Amino acid sequence: MNTIKMKITGYDQATQSLLVSFASDTTQLSAGEYASLAFSPAQMWPDVTDVQQILRKIAEAGVVCAAQIENMETFANNSQTINSLQALVGQDYEFSVASLAGPQL
Repeated sequence: MNTIKMKITGYDQATQSLLVSFASDTTQLSAGEYASLAFSPAQMWPDVTDVQQILRKIAEAGVVCAAQIENMETFANNSQTINSLQALVGQDYEFSVASLAGPQL
């Protein structure tokens, strides 16, 4: 991933939040085609008042968002994994709590 792309899709007056969609040069769609996330600068970065700095802060968060999108797209394109997950439907599973807790300290 070399480029983060973001689209400001709205502004929620009630929460004073920008609604932002992300993409990157490695995602399949453009930023506006993905779900928007809310960013409330007043709550998240109360000391930042410069709009360009706010955009940079949001873009920094977008790196993680775009990576998650890319991971989901890669996962969705793996038909073997998807088929394996679909085969789990209707099955019952049981695990002991001890086996899930890991080694005791």
